[in-house]
Amino acid sequence: MLPIHWAEKSAQLMRNHAIPFEMSRFDAGHEITGDIARTFAAWVESFGWA
Repeated sequence: MLPIHWAEKSAQLMRNHAIPFEMSRFDAGHEITGDIARTFAAWVESFGWA
């Protein structure tokens, strides 16, 4: 998990360079919620790694 300002800065840099990406935000503190885990697992599976 990153501080949101790091994520926003990175997203802008990627947009400026036309790099495709997906950014997700979750309502969570310092924890990995079920939503975060499922999103991460789907991302890993999208590469055929799982």
